[in-house]
Amino acid sequence: MTLDFADLADGVRRNNVGVGAIQVQFEARFDGERVIATRTDQSFRLVGGAGEPPPAGWTRFAVSDWDEPERTALRVVR
Repeated sequence: MTLDFADLADGVRRNNVGVGAIQVQFEARFDGERVIATRTDQSFRLVGGAGEPPPAGWTRFAVSDWDEPERTALRVVR
């Protein structure tokens, strides 16, 4: 299963619900300005950095620009 935030938002809208924000939580590793979902090997742009030390294991992220996959970015939520 891959993370497709545009598809997720579309599915929510089809159920007559607005999408104000998307947050996800998954096991991640960090590589510079990228975050990688360990189970799918998908990589996303990371804004705001991972912090020091970076979170270990499951991490919560806020998703921005989910309707534009080429601009989609994640930010660590502490």
